Amino acid sequence: MSTLAFRAFFLSLGGELCFLDLSKPFDDQTFAAIKTFWLERIVFVARGLHDLTPEQLVAFTRRFGEAHVFHVSRYTMSENPEVYVISNVVENGKPLGATGAGTWWHTDEMYLEKPAHCTLLYGKEVPPEGGDTIFADMYAAYAALPEGMRNRIDSLKVVVTRIKTYESYYPHRPPLSEDEKAALPDVVHPLVRVHPETGRKALFCGGGEAAWSIVGLPLFEGQALLRTLRDFATMPRFVYAHKWRPGDLLVWDNRCALHAATLYDTEKHRRIMYRTTVHGEAPVAPA
Repeated sequence: MSTLAFRAFFLSLGGELCFLDLSKPFDDQTFAAIKTFWLERIVFVARGLHDLTPEQLVAFTRRFGEAHVFHVSRYTMSENPEVYVISNVVENGKPLGATGAGTWWHTDEMYLEKPAHCTLLYGKEVPPEGGDTIFADMYAAYAALPEGMRNRIDSLKVVVTRIKTYESYYPHRPPLSEDEKAALPDVVHPLVRVHPETGRKALFCGGGEAAWSIVGLPLFEGQALLRTLRDFATMPRFVYAHKWRPGDLLVWDNRCALHAATLYDTEKHRRIMYRTTVHGEAPVAPA
């Protein structure tokens, strides 16, 4: 592998990993440098990977941990079930992948007891305008809250309901089967989590209000608090917007970032994205 280069962006999150070549294996020392950069910058992009194969994407994903097989298998690759396809393209009357994915602020797989700690998203075909992916630094947002608010929320817990999220945000998709619903029970997470590798505190409040409630608070009050925190955390000073180019590979840390997809003209432009995620750990609240 060519010597890697790392370039941090101006904000507290975001960077570029230059000269990444996933067609060849690389040693543990090289990956350790990549992981250090990832933990420091929260999200990074590697550009120009025009010939990246699903197999190479899965192999790189596994360097971060155990790759997750998504529960809705209709949008995964049969030969690479770890790869979830996001696309507006229809071939032979069949969608290539999921459409309209993630257009609200969220954290991947937060509806699991052990949410994804790492996500990789590859842009095989991207629209020339629109379709950005935006990220919010949840370390910085938590640190910027008034001390009284931090003290109030450190011990709070949220209930996440995946079934309500799916029904609310994906009315255009086929409904979940009874087996799929049974595999997605409600989960409880801390509203503030301690990152297991950096030790830093981060807000953990991604997702739509329809799927959320706060333990011990009336539903309306809890959802209002979540909305206030999310609106604060996604102010421009905490946000990096990634404008896609074909061949981009984004890697981000779900434990300390929210993200969302912006809209694009789906009638005019094609989009094909490959996504993989890595099994994480159960979130831990501050002591």
